[in-house]
Amino acid sequence: MARPVKYFYRAWSRQVASGVVALYLCASFVTSAVASDCITGPDNQMTISSCFSQLFNRADIELNETYQTVLLRLSEGARQQPGLAATRESLIRAQRAWVAFRDQDCAAVATTVAGDPAIESRNTMCLVTRTEQRVTELKKWASLLTVAPRRVVTTVDSSKPIAGQPLAHWLQAYWHWARSFAPDKQPSIDSTGSLCGVRQNQPVFFLSGSDDSRPTERRCSVPRNQHVLIPVLISLAQNIYLRQDVCPNLEALVREANRSAERLIVNVDDAPLPASAVQLAESGCFALEDAVHGVHGTAAGGGYWVVLAPMESGQHTVHFSGLYTHDGFSQDVRYELYVE
Repeated sequence: MARPVKYFYRAWSRQVASGVVALYLCASFVTSAVASDCITGPDNQMTISSCFSQLFNRADIELNETYQTVLLRLSEGARQQPGLAATRESLIRAQRAWVAFRDQDCAAVATTVAGDPAIESRNTMCLVTRTEQRVTELKKWASLLTVAPRRVVTTVDSSKPIAGQPLAHWLQAYWHWARSFAPDKQPSIDSTGSLCGVRQNQPVFFLSGSDDSRPTERRCSVPRNQHVLIPVLISLAQNIYLRQDVCPNLEALVREANRSAERLIVNVDDAPLPASAVQLAESGCFALEDAVHGVHGTAAGGGYWVVLAPMESGQHTVHFSGLYTHDGFSQDVRYELYVE
């Protein structure tokens, strides 16, 4: 059972006679903070200063835990309500300002009585009171932030048909789409996402890699009923000289590149996908009209891919990166997808 505050007062007054009245009056501020383990026993071997220091440490731990809970809920909520991202940043600034105010305010409160020997205890009591009040405020924040459960994103096994077709079909379709643009309009040089919806008329939505090794961020909308094909790290070999019977050589070049793949990373909604979801697959040889480079002929593609099943409506993030050590090619691409 918690002992009343005036028990602390009586025990402390046996040790320090002066300043007793000032401490007793201030003790009423922190009645709710008194805990049963603050006093070690009936002999009261712990000083009142140490007692309130422990109370403050506990209150400060609860403050940090509650604050982190609110930040986490704001981060999760921002997936459905983008405006909450700004709210989170505002709270961070407000919390930093509040901590500075609390410390300065309690330092001022502690010096209201000149020469009072209980200054340290009064300062600590003030810190406890202000901290408990802030915990209560932040808990109200947390109770108001109702965050929907994290949405589950499903990957599709390459051995199963995707929208009725094998994965190799969609890899060929991917290259037909990616190389159907003028050189200055190709998706791989898109730095904003403004091109990602162009010519996306398949039941599979194609994300694009990047020609730039620097981090690239894109934003685009995706229809709710479409699969999403992610080119984690891919390569294409082309017969630009129109030679005969070169398909085996093209496929060999693609496989050589794939053997040098390293640092494959795929995160969806800020959660890493298991390695088993990243699939090594080849397109086989096919005829390709390459408008980007102004060539046509046989081509073969392959690499590491992820296929996502149609996602729930709302905001999603996709981040993928990888490196080919044989030629030093790398990419690091992040998408903000608005599924609607």
